Amino acid sequence: MADTERRVHPAVDWGLVIHGGVGVIPPEEMTKEVEADYRRTLTESLQAGYRAMKEGGSAVDGIVDSIGVMEDSPLFNAGRGSNYTTDGVVSMDASIMVGNTLEAGAVAGISDVRYPIRLARFVMERCPHVFLSGTGAEGFAREMGMEPTPPEFFYTERRWNDLEAAKAREAVISTGHSPVKVLVIPTNEELVVAREVRRFLEADNN
Repeated sequence: MADTERRVHPAVDWGLVIHGGVGVIPPEEMTKEVEADYRRTLTESLQAGYRAMKEGGSAVDGIVDSIGVMEDSPLFNAGRGSNYTTDGVVSMDASIMVGNTLEAGAVAGISDVRYPIRLARFVMERCPHVFLSGTGAEGFAREMGMEPTPPEFFYTERRWNDLEAAKAREAVISTGHSPVKVLVIPTNEELVVAREVRRFLEADNN
């Protein structure tokens, strides 16, 4: 190819990568409509993070906005779509870290916070500790102005049916997780990573 025919690509200042978590949906349940819903929500998540950074926000802003879209969707094992524990409640975890400063914040075992990733950010930026869990984390959420979210907000028929099916098969608690992740890769070495996981039931099929 002649030099005059080569394309000149614009310089890239940063990149945004999202991950909707792991897990297998049975082929008979992955209809064209369901697949379209997943793709639409992932696109909205990517666009939210891109928009935040394009408008001058930090990598942290982009990550929090991006994950927030997935937390509001019943499709993903995050926020509203979280799996249930054996007690029939959600138990949510989230963490965030900035690579070049080593700032970090994490929360675990929370059940009434709509946006766990925002709470993890509050821990990172406005708390003397790095990690809060359970009622302590939820109490800190109140201090940060995050109102408690009622349990019914987190109810989805799909997750509840999964719980009932797992119990029927004499399920056991697994240490596995199904995290959503967002990664911002800027050129100034300010690597920011966030992940959010939900404790969940895994059936013992043996």
